[in-house]
Amino acid sequence: MDERVIWTDEAEDQFFNVLDYWKNRTQSYSYPIKIKEELDQRILFILENPLIGKESEIPGVRSLNFLKYFKIIYGIYKGQLVILNFWDMRQDPEGNPFS
Repeated sequence: MDERVIWTDEAEDQFFNVLDYWKNRTQSYSYPIKIKEELDQRILFILENPLIGKESEIPGVRSLNFLKYFKIIYGIYKGQLVILNFWDMRQDPEGNPFS
């Protein structure tokens, strides 16, 4: 795990719930693995380009979409990437406090 990346408990729970959902839905690990690999690439990209994500209404908070349906909400604080929220956009959009 990259020490420059911190996950909030909520974001970590959301991420693992999404992976578990897709594992059960597809009866396979292939899609959850694809999500994880793509997320890892996006995290590295954000670390190299911290202002790449779309700004939110909350100062210092940005979001970046990937694989069409997923969104990572993050902030950069004291040189660390803090993942605040992980969202499958097919869920109820009103449930995401950062949308």
